[in-house]
Amino acid sequence: DIAAGIGGGRTVLRSFRDYLVKTGTVHEWIFLTGAPKVLRPADHVQVFALPKLKRSWFRRLFFDGLTGRRLIRSLAPDVVFSLQNTRTYGLSVPQVVYVHQPLPFQDVVNYQLWRRDERHLAVYQHLIGRVIRRSIRQADRTIVQTHWMREAILEQVRIEPGRVERVAPDLEDLSAYVDENVSDRTQFFFPTGPLSYKNLDCIEEACRALRAEGVTEFRVLVTSDTPSPDPNITSIGQLPREEALRTLSGSTLVFPSLVESYGLPLAEARSLGCVVLASDRSYAREVLEGYPNAYFFDPHMPKDLARLMDAVIHGDIQRLDWTESAEPDPTIGWRRVVAILEEVAASSTGG
Repeated sequence: DIAAGIGGGRTVLRSFRDYLVKTGTVHEWIFLTGAPKVLRPADHVQVFALPKLKRSWFRRLFFDGLTGRRLIRSLAPDVVFSLQNTRTYGLSVPQVVYVHQPLPFQDVVNYQLWRRDERHLAVYQHLIGRVIRRSIRQADRTIVQTHWMREAILEQVRIEPGRVERVAPDLEDLSAYVDENVSDRTQFFFPTGPLSYKNLDCIEEACRALRAEGVTEFRVLVTSDTPSPDPNITSIGQLPREEALRTLSGSTLVFPSLVESYGLPLAEARSLGCVVLASDRSYAREVLEGYPNAYFFDPHMPKDLARLMDAVIHGDIQRLDWTESAEPDPTIGWRRVVAILEEVAASSTGG
């Protein structure tokens, strides 16, 4: 996983490593990462840091296409697992690809290369998207986080259904962050990054609509490094995961994103029992299915969001007591991912 360094990618990478430290002693695991401080080695877990590869997409693609094969061959793995959407070319060992980049497979936004402010996302959507599709076609197995991603890949890439499996992410026990006495109905929280499809504009317009109705005593905390011009929005920068979870536990989650592979904050808010105001998109409906504290709004209609925020502020929407089913789901979590890796490795050797 050369790409992961911040945000959800880092959380997924650390979660996998932590799971293996606890349960993965049957095998030897070797991580190749571009973020030297993200992972620590442990028994049966080695870490090779390659920070130079994170400096540009060219370096990363050069690694996937040429130099990476030499290093990986020298490690003599039984199976290669890519957590960064693309496979490494020139290897004879089986490969499993974990695809969590939604831009090439959605039809909500269409970024253009000729627009400077969209160019970075257009590269992901159109150019890197082609590399991802090719990787999926050639990988032995592909793992995605949601049903909507699986269906989109099957429709667009046209491979056998058995080669793409949905495995929802693991979520650790968050009960230590739950404090029912700290919930503040005037505080909203949006953990996000500086990407236009996160749709922060929707929150800003919703805040203006609330002030126009005389509702001013509320605040929205946003994990952005760029200050917002809106007086009700406070940019607090990126937070350590533990602090972000404590903030979320005492807030209402607002999630107007247009595009997500999974939307980890939605699952975290569900686990914490928070009220969630979420974009009415398939990813959010899937993650929040059956959750009574979830409310949905049209992400292109800020007044819909303003109406829900007003209901929270005035107590018309309140947290309902709710307990997640304790029944383990065999299609969820790193246990199933490891089983897939074992199946693919065994099928290549006839074992």
